[in-house]
Amino acid sequence: MKKNVKLTALALFSTLALTGVMAANSVSADTVDPQTTPAVETGHAYVTFTRNSTTGPLNPGKPGEGETETPTNETGALTLDAIPTSLNFGTQEASATNTVINLLASTDNDRGISPAGPATTDVNDGTERVVYTQVTNLLPAEVTTVDGTKTSTPVNWNLSAQLSGFTTDTGAESLKGASIVMKSGVNQKLSDDGAAWIAPTSATLSDNIVLSAGGDAVSYASGDENGILQQVWNTKNVTLNVPTSAQTIGNSTATVTWTLTATPTHTANN
Repeated sequence: MKKNVKLTALALFSTLALTGVMAANSVSADTVDPQTTPAVETGHAYVTFTRNSTTGPLNPGKPGEGETETPTNETGALTLDAIPTSLNFGTQEASATNTVINLLASTDNDRGISPAGPATTDVNDGTERVVYTQVTNLLPAEVTTVDGTKTSTPVNWNLSAQLSGFTTDTGAESLKGASIVMKSGVNQKLSDDGAAWIAPTSATLSDNIVLSAGGDAVSYASGDENGILQQVWNTKNVTLNVPTSAQTIGNSTATVTWTLTATPTHTANN
């Protein structure tokens, strides 16, 4: 009997154990509720940039090295950092024909400097003597809203130059009809790492710029991309063209006004 009891007890235990396992499995299946929608929360990141310092002129050949133009020390989101402050075309013998005079580089010794002003403010780019203008654009994009959709559009900038009329030392008008011509300029942008000059993606530079004495301002470079950009001319590609009848004897001086402006794509949000 003891044996039968043991067997009966064993059978009963096995049955209870099996029943318990089945019950446990049943409870587990009923209580697990797989998550089908991810939990999403948001945070924010903040930073503020200011521009109280200036961007100094860079050498057109090797940025960070060599000679540079005199800085303008402008501050702000859009600055004209450098211009050729002096264009000296030297001393030239008057002739009976229209005269084309090459810009006299500061190192040229083939003819004398014009005593009307200082030497040309050119620099050595590693190969040639050049003059240049430099723009730094850090303008934020313009945001417009159309039908509830916001669109960011870069702000265009524009560079222009205007040549005043020439005058003599006494203030008399001279060199009437003359013009300064700048050809075959190099359009370049500083790379993101600041180590080299590269071609801009959208900025443009006119190939033949004619500044007429006493004439209107001439737009010669424009774009919408940010960064540091330069417009560079070999001194050999800058000339003063003077008609025969306008070759006034003596010193003559004119002013070149360089202007950088921002042109919003839209005048107002829709």
